Amino acid sequence: MPILGGVRRDLLDALEFARRWTTTGGGEDELPEPDEKIIDDALPARLGGDVYEATRLALAWCSVEGWQPPALAVLCRSAEVRRRYASAILPSCRELVALERHDLTCLAYALAVLDDEPLVVLHKPTGTGFEVRIGGIGDNFQ
Repeated sequence: MPILGGVRRDLLDALEFARRWTTTGGGEDELPEPDEKIIDDALPARLGGDVYEATRLALAWCSVEGWQPPALAVLCRSAEVRRRYASAILPSCRELVALERHDLTCLAYALAVLDDEPLVVLHKPTGTGFEVRIGGIGDNFQ
């Protein structure tokens, strides 16, 4: 799936950007906002590596939120797609969200949707229990 492959690649590149940025310049509090103004002549020295690699990582940092709409369109259409790709993408998405520089909340929720999950439902008045399977559930409010 090209879209979700691009999402995964840019999430990993954005995390690598953050790792290199904080290694050479300070703590997580000093991570830059995702703005292309950070791409300048000093970037390769700051991130290490060559100009192409530093620019690729910085562009991922700046553009990762742009992947959210197409990724949601794909993830919300198919339980099979979510099952196949979510486990590979969700950890890096959550890690990037934890840095508090990107709003990827919708993507994280879509990746965490439960499909074909077993659930035991208890009917208190009768004490009857039912084993059911649920799908398309994103959180406990649904």
